[in-house]
Amino acid sequence: MISDAPPLRIHTEDEQTSPEDDLSIATHIPGLEDFIGSFRDATGWEVDLTPAATSGGFLMDADDRPADGNTPLELNIVDMASDLVPGQSCVHREKCDGIVKSVNQILADFCRTRRVIDRLHAEMATTVPVLLQSTEEDVLLEKLEAVIKQGMTILNMSAGGVYLLDDETRELSLRIQVGLGIDSLLAPSRPLKGSVADLEALVGNSVVIKDATQQAYWNIPEHYPSGICVPVKTQAAPLGTLWFFSDHQRELGENESQIAEMIGGRLSAELERESAVRSGSVSKKFTREIERARTWQTLQVPAVIPELDGWSLIGSEFHNEGIGGSIFDFRLSDGGNLFASVGDVQGGLFESGLAASSLRGAMVAHGIGHPQPSNYLHDVNNTMWNCSLGDQIGSLFHIQLQPETGIAKWANAGQTGAVVVGAAAEPYLVMEGSPLGTCENETFDGGERVLLPNSVLFAFNEGFRELFRASFRRCGDDDILNAMTLYRINTSDRIHEWIAQMMEKFDAYRSRPDVSFIAIQRKAEPSGDEIPV
Repeated sequence: MISDAPPLRIHTEDEQTSPEDDLSIATHIPGLEDFIGSFRDATGWEVDLTPAATSGGFLMDADDRPADGNTPLELNIVDMASDLVPGQSCVHREKCDGIVKSVNQILADFCRTRRVIDRLHAEMATTVPVLLQSTEEDVLLEKLEAVIKQGMTILNMSAGGVYLLDDETRELSLRIQVGLGIDSLLAPSRPLKGSVADLEALVGNSVVIKDATQQAYWNIPEHYPSGICVPVKTQAAPLGTLWFFSDHQRELGENESQIAEMIGGRLSAELERESAVRSGSVSKKFTREIERARTWQTLQVPAVIPELDGWSLIGSEFHNEGIGGSIFDFRLSDGGNLFASVGDVQGGLFESGLAASSLRGAMVAHGIGHPQPSNYLHDVNNTMWNCSLGDQIGSLFHIQLQPETGIAKWANAGQTGAVVVGAAAEPYLVMEGSPLGTCENETFDGGERVLLPNSVLFAFNEGFRELFRASFRRCGDDDILNAMTLYRINTSDRIHEWIAQMMEKFDAYRSRPDVSFIAIQRKAEPSGDEIPV
């Protein structure tokens, strides 16, 4: 189906003809009007076009009714000329009737030949791309309309329609029609179940209905005595069915079926091409929106990480598509204290990006100078709860550091984790807490510890756990703590290098998760040991 576009509803107005319209069509025959005038002047009889009494009239084949529904016509003497000059006599009526009969035969042969030529042109056209100069929508309409009309001309059918399949409802709806009338587009959709001919066509078999009364089990969708049903499909999936209808019973066979299948293939090709074009347009638009969102989110990342004497600070966030819910933040208060955070928000590509932006806003509103990290998370949680639909669930680790004393106070919400490692400090693990955004006035446990020289606090989101799991085949926070202790990952530089190596290894066989982390190191001399991964 044509993705991300309004349902296709294309129709062609019925060409309702009157006898006067038939006359005007007939007079398009070269020289016919001149003949009528010359015949009147030579014989004294008025000749006019009237509906034919038999199938021998022109504008039709001798054996078949016309595809366009026009009434077959013939020339007949209707009266004596009204403008005869005094003394002028008319040629004997019987002689004139013979002349008119002969002319009718000639005209019938002429029209029959012209129709054969038109059919050949239409059949050739089905194998040649239709090239029309117009707007995109006009081109599509004209192409589809032209293909159906060509099919009607070749098959000598009265009407045609395309019934597109709705994948969700499993119903067939008329979306393109020629000769069925605009009201037919308003008819209710047909359930695929019970539409036996359509089902047969969708599995790859064309259906020929010679007599709809005797073959009622095929369930022809319109009130016509004969019809042909063929599939309209792409390589990926069926789109629907194409029907041709005849207003009289027809001896339809394999030849007509093959031609109808060829016409259905042309329709399929045009719809598939249009779908590809529109998908390409949507894809380009989506790419542009991704780039805008990526730029917008990049601007929200801290451009400068604060510098503190005696301390080393790092922080990063990585998004698989350039957009995601992972975040980190560093801020200095006027009093010189450091406030740092790391976390993420659950959701899809754009959803998580927007939710992360909302979380950043709440962090800025409540972060600077807040005395207690646990109270800080309480306020951020209430902001998320009151400003979302209840489906934004986040995780956040928040720490307040006094650089002069090394006293670090923190609180944790959700699935973010943190560890403390270092030569002068015992390994320490921060436990997970209740997530943000699940209920109002949630309480969060806090912790406090002095970060000694030669120690580092490393905090991370759930995406880092996935990264670690892929490299070490372990996923517990205690496993992260043990690995960092064993391999002496105890400086900010080593942490950054360690994570870069894991990401490189991860990218070798799968798409990377959204990762964010912060590291706060009380400076120490690097050990120089190699970093195994």
